[in-house]
Amino acid sequence: MLEHPLDNSTKCYSQLDCGWAQNGGCYPPSFIRRYKNRFVAIHVKENSKVQGPGPRPASRHAAEEAGHANPFANVKEMPLEERQKILDGFNAHMNSPEGKKQFEVQCPMGAPESNMNWQDIKDALDEQDFEAFWVVEREGFYDEHDKCIADDARWIKENIH
Repeated sequence: MLEHPLDNSTKCYSQLDCGWAQNGGCYPPSFIRRYKNRFVAIHVKENSKVQGPGPRPASRHAAEEAGHANPFANVKEMPLEERQKILDGFNAHMNSPEGKKQFEVQCPMGAPESNMNWQDIKDALDEQDFEAFWVVEREGFYDEHDKCIADDARWIKENIH
């Protein structure tokens, strides 16, 4: 999905979530080089598996065409209680065994099981004409969330040059 605005606008800049891009089957350094000077930031999270690429996503209109409206289609008009029900449903899913399984791909920065090459990603970013921000971010944690974020940031400072 990110390719469409980048291919069709010279004024579109982006923040690439490297962990989820790799998880979906995209090699971040190649993507960054393909769209040189378009990435103002990257999300940093470590992965140990690749779950994609999968089938092409359905059109954003497919749910409407099938009679199933996107729950966020008219969120601004929804009463607060309805918005809260949607959020509660997402939270319940994320705390279920199925939801938690989605984040089993994450591991500590620099872990032996990692499939990310952060130095290659940095080298690709260094080819841009400006410096991109590195945003350390996680949805799944292997310890207390603050400790995980601090450990990840420390690993980057010590290992990526």
